[in-house]
Amino acid sequence: MLMRSDLLFTTTRAFATHYARLQDLRVEPIPIPARVLKYYQLWHSRSHRGAALTRGVSGDAR
Repeated sequence: MLMRSDLLFTTTRAFATHYARLQDLRVEPIPIPARVLKYYQLWHSRSHRGAALTRGVSGDAR
């Protein structure tokens, strides 16, 4: 859809660069100043102490 339109998709540089290599896409700077984005991880309380979640979160942080 994006490749057949004149729409912009705002994302992180790492994500954009990765997919630009895989598809016929260009990475361009945004035309306005960017604000700092905060990211949060949320999960259900029944999974809070789950070993799989703990491994996944700690593995992603490396």
